[in-house]
Amino acid sequence: MNIKMLKATVAGLILSVSGFANAGLITIDGGLDNQGGDCTFACVALYQQVYDNSLFSNTLDITGISFISSGGSFSANNSWELSLSISNFNVNALTNDFNNNIGLQSMIFSTESFNDSYIDGDLITFNGLFNYNPNDGDLLLSIRALGDSPWSHTVYYNRSSDAEFSRTYNFSNTPQSMSVGNNYGNVTLFDTQPVPEPSTLAIFALGIMGLASRRFKKQ
Repeated sequence: MNIKMLKATVAGLILSVSGFANAGLITIDGGLDNQGGDCTFACVALYQQVYDNSLFSNTLDITGISFISSGGSFSANNSWELSLSISNFNVNALTNDFNNNIGLQSMIFSTESFNDSYIDGDLITFNGLFNYNPNDGDLLLSIRALGDSPWSHTVYYNRSSDAEFSRTYNFSNTPQSMSVGNNYGNVTLFDTQPVPEPSTLAIFALGIMGLASRRFKKQ
Protein backbone atom coordinates (compact mmCIF):
# COMPACT_ATOMS: atom_id res chain seq x y z
CA MET A 1 0.00 0.00 0.00
CA ASN A 2 1.20 3.53 -0.77
CA ILE A 3 1.30 5.02 2.71
CA LYS A 4 2.35 8.44 1.45
CA MET A 5 -0.68 8.58 -0.85
CA LEU A 6 -3.03 7.62 1.96
CA LYS A 7 -1.50 10.20 4.29
CA ALA A 8 -1.88 12.88 1.65
CA THR A 9 -5.51 11.94 1.08
CA VAL A 10 -6.31 11.97 4.80
CA ALA A 11 -4.54 15.32 5.22
CA GLY A 12 -6.55 16.80 2.36
CA LEU A 13 -9.82 15.65 3.86
CA ILE A 14 -8.85 17.01 7.27
CA LEU A 15 -8.10 20.39 5.71
CA SER A 16 -11.48 20.30 4.01
CA VAL A 17 -13.21 19.63 7.33
CA SER A 18 -11.23 22.43 9.00
CA GLY A 19 -12.56 24.79 6.35
CA PHE A 20 -15.96 24.52 8.02
CA ALA A 21 -14.43 25.92 11.20
CA ASN A 22 -12.84 29.05 9.77
CA ALA A 23 -13.54 32.00 12.02
CA GLY A 24 -16.21 34.42 10.87
CA LEU A 25 -17.27 37.88 12.04
CA ILE A 26 -20.93 38.76 12.48
CA THR A 27 -21.57 42.48 12.97
CA ILE A 28 -24.90 43.52 14.49
CA ASP A 29 -25.42 47.24 13.90
CA GLY A 30 -28.96 47.90 12.69
CA GLY A 31 -27.76 50.42 10.10
CA LEU A 32 -24.68 52.56 10.45
CA ASP A 33 -26.52 55.70 9.37
CA ASN A 34 -28.12 56.00 12.82
CA GLN A 35 -24.93 55.30 14.74
CA GLY A 36 -23.78 57.46 17.65
CA GLY A 37 -21.95 57.41 20.96
CA ASP A 38 -23.62 56.00 24.05
CA CYS A 39 -22.42 55.42 27.59
CA THR A 40 -23.86 51.95 28.12
CA PHE A 41 -22.56 49.37 28.75
CA ALA A 42 -19.65 51.29 30.26
CA CYS A 43 -21.71 53.52 32.56
CA VAL A 44 -24.33 51.20 34.00
CA ALA A 45 -24.37 48.47 36.64
CA LEU A 46 -26.62 46.08 34.71
CA TYR A 47 -26.98 45.80 30.95
CA GLN A 48 -28.81 43.37 28.65
CA GLN A 49 -29.22 43.16 24.91
CA VAL A 50 -31.23 40.61 22.92
CA TYR A 51 -30.40 39.65 19.32
CA ASP A 52 -32.89 38.16 16.87
CA ASN A 53 -32.00 34.54 16.09
CA SER A 54 -32.40 35.18 12.35
CA LEU A 55 -29.10 37.10 12.45
CA PHE A 56 -27.30 33.78 12.93
CA SER A 57 -27.66 31.30 10.07
CA ASN A 58 -26.76 28.06 11.86
CA THR A 59 -25.27 26.52 14.98
CA LEU A 60 -21.97 28.15 15.88
CA ASP A 61 -19.41 28.66 18.60
CA ILE A 62 -19.15 32.27 19.78
CA THR A 63 -15.52 32.86 20.77
CA GLY A 64 -15.37 36.64 21.08
CA ILE A 65 -17.75 39.56 21.61
CA SER A 66 -16.63 43.13 20.91
CA PHE A 67 -18.07 46.61 21.14
CA ILE A 68 -16.73 49.59 19.19
CA SER A 69 -15.25 52.35 21.29
CA SER A 70 -16.34 55.93 20.77
CA GLY A 71 -13.38 57.11 22.82
CA GLY A 72 -12.66 57.72 26.48
CA SER A 73 -11.12 55.78 29.34
CA PHE A 74 -12.33 53.33 31.96
CA SER A 75 -11.86 53.94 35.65
CA ALA A 76 -9.19 51.91 37.41
CA ASN A 77 -11.28 49.56 39.55
CA ASN A 78 -13.80 48.17 37.13
CA SER A 79 -14.45 44.77 35.65
CA TRP A 80 -17.45 43.34 33.84
CA GLU A 81 -19.00 39.87 33.88
CA LEU A 82 -20.59 39.00 30.53
CA SER A 83 -23.04 36.10 30.36
CA LEU A 84 -24.95 34.58 27.45
CA SER A 85 -28.21 32.65 27.40
CA ILE A 86 -31.31 31.97 25.37
CA SER A 87 -33.61 34.93 26.03
CA ASN A 88 -36.89 34.39 27.84
CA PHE A 89 -38.31 37.20 25.71
CA ASN A 90 -37.94 38.22 22.09
CA VAL A 91 -36.55 41.43 20.62
CA ASN A 92 -38.55 44.44 21.86
CA ALA A 93 -40.18 42.30 24.55
CA LEU A 94 -37.57 42.45 27.32
CA THR A 95 -38.99 43.11 30.78
CA ASN A 96 -37.63 45.56 33.37
CA ASP A 97 -36.36 42.63 35.47
CA PHE A 98 -32.75 41.64 34.72
CA ASN A 99 -33.03 38.12 36.14
CA ASN A 100 -36.41 37.47 34.55
CA ASN A 101 -35.00 37.98 31.05
CA ILE A 102 -32.34 35.29 31.45
CA GLY A 103 -33.39 31.97 29.96
CA LEU A 104 -31.95 28.54 29.26
CA GLN A 105 -28.28 27.67 28.78
CA SER A 106 -27.13 30.65 30.84
CA MET A 107 -23.38 30.74 31.42
CA ILE A 108 -20.65 33.24 32.23
CA PHE A 109 -18.89 33.91 28.94
CA SER A 110 -16.08 36.14 30.21
CA THR A 111 -15.01 38.50 32.97
CA GLU A 112 -12.81 41.36 31.76
CA SER A 113 -11.21 44.51 33.14
CA PHE A 114 -10.69 47.54 30.93
CA ASN A 115 -8.33 50.06 32.47
CA ASP A 116 -6.83 51.69 29.39
CA SER A 117 -7.81 54.68 27.34
CA TYR A 118 -9.42 53.98 23.98
CA ILE A 119 -9.68 56.06 20.85
CA ASP A 120 -12.56 56.16 18.41
CA GLY A 121 -12.88 52.83 16.60
CA ASP A 122 -10.98 50.64 19.08
CA LEU A 123 -12.58 47.32 20.02
CA ILE A 124 -13.55 46.46 23.59
CA THR A 125 -13.46 42.66 23.58
CA PHE A 126 -14.66 39.79 25.75
CA ASN A 127 -13.18 36.36 24.92
CA GLY A 128 -14.89 33.08 25.80
CA LEU A 129 -16.80 30.15 24.33
CA PHE A 130 -20.55 29.68 23.92
CA ASN A 131 -22.27 27.20 21.62
CA TYR A 132 -25.38 28.82 20.15
CA ASN A 133 -28.12 27.18 18.12
CA PRO A 134 -30.48 29.86 16.69
CA ASN A 135 -33.30 27.32 16.65
CA ASP A 136 -33.34 27.48 20.46
CA GLY A 137 -34.44 31.14 20.48
CA ASP A 138 -33.10 34.69 20.52
CA LEU A 139 -29.67 35.31 22.04
CA LEU A 140 -29.43 37.33 25.26
CA LEU A 141 -26.25 39.10 26.34
CA SER A 142 -26.10 40.15 29.99
CA ILE A 143 -23.38 42.33 31.51
CA ARG A 144 -22.94 43.01 35.21
CA ALA A 145 -20.47 45.64 36.43
CA LEU A 146 -18.36 44.28 39.28
CA GLY A 147 -16.78 47.57 40.32
CA ASP A 148 -17.52 51.28 40.46
CA SER A 149 -19.45 52.74 37.53
CA PRO A 150 -16.91 54.45 35.23
CA TRP A 151 -18.57 57.59 33.86
CA SER A 152 -15.92 58.34 31.27
CA HIS A 153 -16.38 55.98 28.37
CA THR A 154 -18.78 55.60 25.47
CA VAL A 155 -19.41 52.94 22.84
CA TYR A 156 -21.22 52.97 19.51
CA TYR A 157 -24.94 52.40 19.52
CA ASN A 158 -27.62 52.71 16.86
CA ARG A 159 -31.27 52.16 16.20
CA SER A 160 -32.62 49.03 14.57
CA SER A 161 -35.36 49.82 12.07
CA ASP A 162 -36.09 46.11 11.47
CA ALA A 163 -36.14 44.99 15.13
CA GLU A 164 -32.84 43.10 15.06
CA PHE A 165 -32.05 43.92 18.67
CA SER A 166 -33.19 45.79 21.76
CA ARG A 167 -31.78 46.42 25.21
CA THR A 168 -32.43 47.18 28.84
CA TYR A 169 -30.20 48.62 31.55
CA ASN A 170 -30.03 50.09 35.04
CA PHE A 171 -27.51 52.43 36.66
CA SER A 172 -27.92 50.63 40.00
CA ASN A 173 -27.63 46.96 40.94
CA THR A 174 -31.40 46.67 41.43
CA PRO A 175 -32.42 44.00 38.89
CA GLN A 176 -36.16 44.77 39.05
CA SER A 177 -35.96 48.37 37.87
CA MET A 178 -34.37 48.19 34.44
CA SER A 179 -35.03 50.81 31.77
CA VAL A 180 -36.26 49.10 28.60
CA GLY A 181 -35.14 50.47 25.23
CA ASN A 182 -36.77 49.12 22.09
CA ASN A 183 -35.25 49.23 18.59
CA TYR A 184 -31.76 50.27 19.62
CA GLY A 185 -28.65 48.84 21.22
CA ASN A 186 -24.87 48.72 21.22
CA VAL A 187 -23.16 47.77 17.97
CA THR A 188 -21.84 44.25 18.57
CA LEU A 189 -19.24 42.15 16.76
CA PHE A 190 -19.37 38.39 17.26
CA ASP A 191 -16.31 36.27 16.47
CA THR A 192 -17.68 32.86 15.55
CA GLN A 193 -16.75 29.43 14.30
CA PRO A 194 -19.34 27.33 12.44
CA VAL A 195 -20.03 23.92 13.94
CA PRO A 196 -20.05 21.18 11.23
CA GLU A 197 -23.21 19.11 11.10
CA PRO A 198 -22.74 15.48 12.24
CA SER A 199 -23.85 14.27 8.81
CA THR A 200 -21.08 16.31 7.18
CA LEU A 201 -18.44 14.79 9.44
CA ALA A 202 -19.84 11.32 8.76
CA ILE A 203 -19.52 11.84 4.99
CA PHE A 204 -15.88 12.83 5.34
CA ALA A 205 -15.18 9.87 7.63
CA LEU A 206 -16.77 7.47 5.15
CA GLY A 207 -14.70 9.04 2.39
CA ILE A 208 -11.50 8.40 4.30
CA MET A 209 -12.51 4.80 5.01
CA GLY A 210 -13.49 4.21 1.40
CA LEU A 211 -10.22 5.51 0.00
CA ALA A 212 -8.21 3.49 2.49
CA SER A 213 -10.18 0.33 1.65
CA ARG A 214 -9.65 0.86 -2.06
CA ARG A 215 -5.90 1.16 -1.58
CA PHE A 216 -5.77 -2.04 0.47
CA LYS A 217 -7.72 -4.00 -2.18
CA LYS A 218 -5.31 -2.90 -4.90
CA GLN A 219 -2.50 -4.43 -2.90
